[in-house]
Amino acid sequence: MNALQNIFLHVGYPKCASTFFQKKVFSVHPDLTYIGPENKAFHRLFLLRRESLYDPDAVKGLFQPHKKIGVISMELLVGDPFFSDFDGDFYARRLYETFPSADVIIIIRNQLEAIESLFMQWIKTAWGGKFGPNDFFKTSKLNFEKTGFNLSYFEYSKTIRYYQKLFGKDRVHIFLFEDFRKDVDGVVAAITGLMGIGPPDDLDKTPLRTRMTPFGYMFMRFLNRYRQGRFNPYGGLGDHISWLFIMRVRNVLDSIFKILFPAYKRAWLKPKNRKLIEDHYRQENQELSELIGIDLYQYHYPV
Repeated sequence: MNALQNIFLHVGYPKCASTFFQKKVFSVHPDLTYIGPENKAFHRLFLLRRESLYDPDAVKGLFQPHKKIGVISMELLVGDPFFSDFDGDFYARRLYETFPSADVIIIIRNQLEAIESLFMQWIKTAWGGKFGPNDFFKTSKLNFEKTGFNLSYFEYSKTIRYYQKLFGKDRVHIFLFEDFRKDVDGVVAAITGLMGIGPPDDLDKTPLRTRMTPFGYMFMRFLNRYRQGRFNPYGGLGDHISWLFIMRVRNVLDSIFKILFPAYKRAWLKPKNRKLIEDHYRQENQELSELIGIDLYQYHYPV
């Protein structure tokens, strides 16, 4: 690897435009060597659990030697919210041991919308069988034993402090998804400018994912009853339907709903569950505001 190469680590969070940056910025920019979720070699080498077998030089060797700027972008490096949220600290330490002089990029979003979007992604992908977004709150405690999701996952201040402790405060850069949503060009320019390069030419700002409508939601909830998922392990007739066909049908239903009800907006979580989320993060967001000067509550839609 080129000794002069600068490394940037985009580590999270899910539902914060990670796929957009991976597909429309990092992977297409001519000045970058990009390693992302689709890189099987990185998964095999870096995500190896046995410390005795880990080879940092092999990971460094994945970068193209003729390019001076490398970026690793993988939102689940802060941990998987459903299956291994505790891995975030493990990956942070390994990243520091491998790239101690790297800069870290973290994109955060108000927790209420992030959690709602995360739960709706669960519905879209049929992981939960009959599970709906509000069923996450039917467990006896706030750690959602049935799903493995823990509200502490979106306590951003803890993750930011840990990365600052490892890499230094001046090397950890925080961006807001809400700013990205309002000004795509501005945030893309800020992140690429941090790397010492300009935005890619002819940046495609078309969203990669659209919000599911009630038509699409009802279709997926019905179909999920007959598809294999974590809470419907045996599946059924739905497992024999092509996933591509399912996605096309849902997209058609979503398009019809948007034509019929163009101004319709809704929150998927019940008011009591949205209030539960806000109450849980109240102290956390005060600490976050003191840490980075950003009050995420100003972005919460009202309960």
